[in-house]
Amino acid sequence: MSGSDSGPSPSPIPSAAIGVARGWRDANASQIPSPPALPADSVYTSCYCEENVYLLAQAFTARKETERDWRWDVYAVFVSNPGKTVALWKQKARDDIVVWDYHVVLVLRPTPPLARGRAVDELKFSNPEVHGPGAWVYDFDTLLPVPCSWPEYVSGTFPYTHDRALANLFGETYQSLFRVVPADVFLAWFVSDRSHMLAPAIDSSFSGASPRSVMGLVPGAVPPVRYTAPPPPYPPLCGRRAREAGVVHNLMEFVSMSPDAEDLESSVARREGCYGKVMDMEGFVLWLAGRDNDGDILA
Repeated sequence: MSGSDSGPSPSPIPSAAIGVARGWRDANASQIPSPPALPADSVYTSCYCEENVYLLAQAFTARKETERDWRWDVYAVFVSNPGKTVALWKQKARDDIVVWDYHVVLVLRPTPPLARGRAVDELKFSNPEVHGPGAWVYDFDTLLPVPCSWPEYVSGTFPYTHDRALANLFGETYQSLFRVVPADVFLAWFVSDRSHMLAPAIDSSFSGASPRSVMGLVPGAVPPVRYTAPPPPYPPLCGRRAREAGVVHNLMEFVSMSPDAEDLESSVARREGCYGKVMDMEGFVLWLAGRDNDGDILA
C-alpha cells in the first residue's frame, strides 16, 4: 500500500451508518466478548499489510482447528475504493489522516453457537441472533489498540461515521468500501508475487533515488530490481488452491471493489467465490455489529 496527503472533498455518507456506529460506541462496546491477544511472534513488514494479515490469519485458523473452546470466525478485510484513494485516521504513517490506495486488516467475529466445531458456510454472513454482539479488528498499522473493538476502531479510523459535520465535508473520492473474505478462503486462494511493489526503472543518469526505495533481488531476475519498500524476508505467499489453479498474482483482484468482479483474473476462483463480498460503509458497520445486512452487500 502507498500513502498520500491529499484532502477530502464535500459529500455526506449514509446516516444509518453514522447512527449505528455512534450507538454502538456509546452503549454497547462493553458487551463485546474479549478477543485473543495479538500473538507475540506475529510477523510484521511495513507496507505489506496483506501479507501481515495472511500470516495472522494462518495463526488464528490453526488455533481454531485445534482449540475446542475457540469461538471466533476469522476474516481478511480489504479496504479500498474504485479510485484507490481511501482516507484513514489514526495510522502509524500519519496521526491525523492518511490516504491509502488500499489497506488490509483482520477481523474476528463471534462464531454462531450452533456452528462451533463444524463448518456452516451459510452462517458466515448472518445476524446477531446467531453471531452475538460484535467483532474485533486487528490492524498492524493503527495507533489504536490491537486488537480493537469494532466500535472504537470505526470511530477512530473512520470518524466521519459518527461525526455528521465531518461526514458532510467528506467526498466519495475518499470513502471506503470493504471486501470481506473468510480466512479459509483467503488462505487457500491468495497469491502475491510482490510485483505491485516494484519501483519503476530509473535511468542511469538519474542521481537521486527515492529514500523509500531499496535494492533487492527478485529470484531468477537479472539485473537486480528495486522495491518501493523492503520486502519480507520469507518467500512470496501462495495459497494451495491458487497454486493448483495456476494463479501467480491476484492481490489486485482482492483489492478491486468491483461488485461484478468482471476484472478478476481467475474464472475458477471467481466461480468459487474466493474474493468474498464487497460492502459499503453502512453494510460493513452493520456486519461488524452482527446485524443482518444482506441488503447492504454489494457483491
